[in-house]
Amino acid sequence: MLLGAFGISNLLTGMLYILISLEAKPLAEYALMIIVAAYAIGFVGIKIAGVKAQAAFKGKYFLLVYMAVCIATVVITRLRG
Repeated sequence: MLLGAFGISNLLTGMLYILISLEAKPLAEYALMIIVAAYAIGFVGIKIAGVKAQAAFKGKYFLLVYMAVCIATVVITRLRG
């Protein structure tokens, strides 16, 4: 149930990001910065709450790659200016 709900949420979010990138390019950079900030806040919250990873699947590595792509995109966008 939760996986389905989060999957639909991620699909909706992905569509919104595509829409932003196509129709509101100036907002795309800010959306990427918000993504990184939100995940950073979530990471801090998880650490403060003392949540321990129990799953065999190490999804955090995919998340780190995703965050690196977001940060690299913002940096490249800023440099192109």
